[in-house]
Amino acid sequence: MNKIKKAIIFRNPLVYPMDKLLNRSRSGLMTVKLMNGLEFKIHTGNSDINTLTEVFVADGYKEFFSLITPNSIAVDIGANYGAVSVAMARNGARVFAFKPNHYIAPLIGENASLNNVNISLYDIGIAGKSGFYPMNFEQGSWGGASIVFDALTAKKHEVFNIKCIALDEVFAHCKVPKIDFLKMDVEGVEYEILKSSDLRDIGTIFVEYHEPRVSKKEITALLQRKGFAVKDFENMSSLLARK
Repeated sequence: MNKIKKAIIFRNPLVYPMDKLLNRSRSGLMTVKLMNGLEFKIHTGNSDINTLTEVFVADGYKEFFSLITPNSIAVDIGANYGAVSVAMARNGARVFAFKPNHYIAPLIGENASLNNVNISLYDIGIAGKSGFYPMNFEQGSWGGASIVFDALTAKKHEVFNIKCIALDEVFAHCKVPKIDFLKMDVEGVEYEILKSSDLRDIGTIFVEYHEPRVSKKEITALLQRKGFAVKDFENMSSLLARK
């Protein structure tokens, strides 16, 4: 995406230069306001600002958000600082957000308050099966934390254990009979999570896949076997699956 397209989603077109200027202060926070009326508190000098462009400009999320209806049940797995959760809540969904990272999760609540929406937040993760997993993380490099250990996460300097539940346990945890809309961004655990469930009570799934940790082809085939029609947004490494 070019810089002009990035800039036009922000009320202040100097947001990107400001973020770059603050790059040395990766533990800092700033509030940015979007042209669509939403505003978010984000970390400076890292991928947080690019997430807003991905969520509010890219075609994949636009199509996903257009499907969300009032009073539907939406679950955000890997909710980061809440950009997708807030967008779904603004469309009228009941949103349940999962983010097992005590450094980042508080921003979800703050961003819900900034935008006058309600989001139920859970500080646990979702995995192929329930248990405790080591989260590989680095302060100042806020995106990309993962329970997958590989060459990328090996560079991260902090590891802490997180509690995870399986996808089918989410229904009881949130006290809901179904999930109308499921968004997943879990840094390489996508296939294991989807494989663990028959997905019978889930209507629409938007999943960001992270190759080479997982195979887009395998995720697509899995979703199709479980009754979903799958649309590939290759430019943003995402799939939209609908029954």
